[in-house]
Amino acid sequence: MHDYLIQNKSLSLEKIGIVTLKGGSISIENGQTIPEATFEFNKQVTTTPEFVAFAKEVLNKNPSIVASDIEYFLEESRQLMNIGTGVLMINGIGYIHSLKTGGYSFSQNPISGFRDGEGSEKALSADIYDRAEAEESVNRKRIQSNRAKPQVNYMAIVVVVVLLGIVGYGIYYFVNKPKSNAELLPEKVEQVATESADTNKENISVDTSKAKALPMTKVNTDIYKFVFEITKDAQRAHARIATLKGYGNAVDFDSVQTSQGLFYRLYSPIPKTADTTKVKDSLFKYFQRPIQIAKYN
Repeated sequence: MHDYLIQNKSLSLEKIGIVTLKGGSISIENGQTIPEATFEFNKQVTTTPEFVAFAKEVLNKNPSIVASDIEYFLEESRQLMNIGTGVLMINGIGYIHSLKTGGYSFSQNPISGFRDGEGSEKALSADIYDRAEAEESVNRKRIQSNRAKPQVNYMAIVVVVVLLGIVGYGIYYFVNKPKSNAELLPEKVEQVATESADTNKENISVDTSKAKALPMTKVNTDIYKFVFEITKDAQRAHARIATLKGYGNAVDFDSVQTSQGLFYRLYSPIPKTADTTKVKDSLFKYFQRPIQIAKYN
């Protein structure tokens, strides 16, 4: 967001408002000089289309995935702001936060309770590449601060950067490491309710505690379900699938009932004749998420 604003001077954020750079600069309370910006609250605006294209080029990712991730990131940011547990921080520009009277406001100084990125960077960490950007930003600020000191310890800087890199890689690996089928859901599934995303819906329940398999009529047994996301949020499942279908992706979702509640599995239906290893690799590169073949169809 910072880089786009520096280049284009204005950015609209869906259902939040418009951030505009005035052309000058100001000094904030920590003595740092940043570009002077204004904010106009407007719940009717949509995200600037050129920002999606800009993010796609910077991140070198599939444009449909970038658009969906930006939409989800802004939705989550609004939720965090609305319940008062987060702010939307634009690095080097300012902070958007909710008002008790409704709507959003903007400050170029850190908001009380969210200083030094404690709350604001939590909001920015909705996706792995956002976390990487936040981590790189922290590294850059610390290096610049150390260089400004007259008695600089260059060896300490190197150690700090190396350690932060190791921590960042560890977080990335933990989030993206392949998960087994047993890890896909929190506990053993007692019942599976398959719900088609089409208008003609048919629910089928299977008691997996019985050794004898139960008949599953009108279930397509010629495909595997390559699951790329699991969520308890029904609205998220519907919106995500609708967005991906709008970009021409062959995707669908079903629901799985467990002892911890109802989960929604978002998947790509792939013929069983396909090379599963190659398909998993291709889908992982496309969705940038671990891919698992559904244990239950």
